[in-house]
Amino acid sequence: MISIIIATCNRKELLISCLSRLLLPGQVEIEIIVTDDSNDDSAREIVCKMGEQIRYTSGPQSGPAANRNHGATLAKYNWLLFLDDDCLPSWALSDAYRNAISTHKEILIFEGCIMPDRKQKSHIEEAPVNENGGYLWSCNFCIHKEVFFDQLNGFDDRFPYAAMEDVDFYYRVKKLGIKTRFVKEAMVIHPWRLQTDLYSVTIKRFRSTLYFLQKHPEKRNEINVRYYLGAFLRSFFGSTLRHSLVFRIDGLLPKMQYDFLQLYFAWVMLRLRKE
Repeated sequence: MISIIIATCNRKELLISCLSRLLLPGQVEIEIIVTDDSNDDSAREIVCKMGEQIRYTSGPQSGPAANRNHGATLAKYNWLLFLDDDCLPSWALSDAYRNAISTHKEILIFEGCIMPDRKQKSHIEEAPVNENGGYLWSCNFCIHKEVFFDQLNGFDDRFPYAAMEDVDFYYRVKKLGIKTRFVKEAMVIHPWRLQTDLYSVTIKRFRSTLYFLQKHPEKRNEINVRYYLGAFLRSFFGSTLRHSLVFRIDGLLPKMQYDFLQLYFAWVMLRLRKE
């Protein structure tokens, strides 16, 4: 019934932890597809050792959006469950989605719960959190195959960097009026990860945002100068200063660089508005 798509890239130990929580005795109508953009054969070796329930495929080496799309093309079941290789699925994950699918037959997209593993300890730790729905993050959602391919044409792999492709996907879902439902029991734990190159990553995310705005110009009414000025105020005063006593100087400098980049982005948006 459900094909689980896990896009991976150079995360051997994390992939093992993820897969080990999916291989449960008595699982039926479940297949796991690992689509691999790694630069070595470690993921292939892992899959070969973990059983026939997991299928391995080499990815297209064009980023996570293209990698997820590639894995989805190989799915034999009608429902696609997308997970990230650094997530820790709950033992009841697939059962929770199966129950939701059988109970809410009119719903063709379900989003799962994403929880951090602990409290944040550093200014530069990141984790996608979705405790109550409304995000459809690509690390935990389930969608009917026909909707994914025929109505949405998959993830847009033309984003210049690995950012915003899931925001774009969810926005297209809402534009088409496709109903979604949040399934809290379908939970994954997403551990906090240190973002060691926050400055460069933030610049790349902004460039992906510019592509998103080029694709959806109506969103310029929301993502504009005021948006980035607000982002600066919320991040600097509501996060950096508020957490400085707790986190102290752990990641403080790159976090402040991130904050003031929001002002730079506001200036860029002002220039673009005048052009």
